Amino acid sequence: MRQSIIRRADVICIAVLISAYIPGVLQRSLWSDDYTTLVAPDEAKSLHLSDARPIYAYINIASFYFFNNEHSARFLKFFGLMGIIAIYSFLSWVLKEQDYSFKNRLIVAIALLVPSFQMPAHWAHAWVLSWTAFFGLLASYLWSRNSLHRRLVGIILYSVSIATYPPTAVFNFAAIVVLGSLKKESNFQIFVALRRNTVLFLASSILSFANSLWLMTVLDYPRADRLRIVTLNEIPEKVFWLLSRPVTASLRPFMIDSPSPLVAMMTALPVLVLILLGLARDCKKSRQKLMRRTLIISFGLLFSIAPLIVSPQNQIEFRLISGISWGIASLTILYLLDAFKALEHIIWRTKLPILQGISITALIVILIVNTNVRFTNLFGNSFQVNKLAIQGSIKNCEKRGPIYAVGILELEGVIPRKSNLGIYSAYSDLYFPGLSEKVVFYFTAKEYGLSKEQIFTIETSEFGELPGVCTFDLNDLESLFKDQKRKASNLN
Repeated sequence: MRQSIIRRADVICIAVLISAYIPGVLQRSLWSDDYTTLVAPDEAKSLHLSDARPIYAYINIASFYFFNNEHSARFLKFFGLMGIIAIYSFLSWVLKEQDYSFKNRLIVAIALLVPSFQMPAHWAHAWVLSWTAFFGLLASYLWSRNSLHRRLVGIILYSVSIATYPPTAVFNFAAIVVLGSLKKESNFQIFVALRRNTVLFLASSILSFANSLWLMTVLDYPRADRLRIVTLNEIPEKVFWLLSRPVTASLRPFMIDSPSPLVAMMTALPVLVLILLGLARDCKKSRQKLMRRTLIISFGLLFSIAPLIVSPQNQIEFRLISGISWGIASLTILYLLDAFKALEHIIWRTKLPILQGISITALIVILIVNTNVRFTNLFGNSFQVNKLAIQGSIKNCEKRGPIYAVGILELEGVIPRKSNLGIYSAYSDLYFPGLSEKVVFYFTAKEYGLSKEQIFTIETSEFGELPGVCTFDLNDLESLFKDQKRKASNLN
């Protein structure tokens, strides 16, 4: 009976994940670093190697070698979705050891719809991030076994995850505190698991970075500034940034906007209060110390952004905070449902989960719709709009004669941005210096036979008057986009 409940729960939860992500997976699109890897693979490899991510560097190059256009890149996004499903399946399997709750599995799955996990499913370049998190979870499990052989495999596997993408490799710290909360484990049990995982992290980090630094030395790649440790003078600024950016963004589950301080406080504070009240209720029922519980949970969640804490670079991006954002989302949903359960008992004096069932169903529907609408508005049409804008501009130039080169007139002033966080704030890849050349080259190389040397940036539109040179003015993109948005929507 219990096994049957788990199977039905897993089928429903996986169906939720597929329903939310598959439309974006199947849509033709490229974004940001996709173009760099396709057009300038050596540049993309250099960036990852300098950041001590050698495995990511070579996996990425190999991925886009085989899947080298907007059509085949959908397979990479599909692989990213499979990684998300693997994460859910593994967490469900771990829960099965002690917990047969349908509700807890839904919580794990729904929290996997946070913006951080929309990256590997909707952005071909980021497909490997979900698998990095999965292998980090698997390494943590193997390390917890008594077998020396399994522990050795665990430390090697975790070293590989860290050498791939450290910010998602530490997802397992958030998983420990969330699973501990779902299974109602004691403070001591969660603390022991976190301590054991910290030892694994430190040992694997030494192994990973030693190999990465050796490789950088052999290949003569410089170290990126983000690899150094934050200095004492930088700590005050770092603390303020951590609280006001990663922590605040995570306390606003499923939101991507860049709020004012007042709006941020009004939206993040209720979530924080709900989690604290939920912890207090759990501790009262299980007779655990609330302060100790709060510190343990906070440690696990903050350690899931350890690479951001120790690095001097302050970059806020949802793919960098997958652990803490998923962890806080999970705890928020857990304690919100617990609050509804208590309310049901007070109002109707029944144990039937009426409010819980309604709230879960509504949340699933809203998040599935929200995920698809968000992708369509921010990522989906952008690819087609970029393509039609570039090709439309070049066709206008063709009316004046053959084209032998494209000159990109760079933006004057500040890059236009939406009031969102991270990559969600970008209107177009064409707005970014350096990337615009790669985007133009991608869309013109095959169709017009232009080489990289024939596409360059210029500082004045006078070049457009030269025979055979088509000037693509980035300052006119807004008007170009308006003309092409209708056509792009018809193509999708």
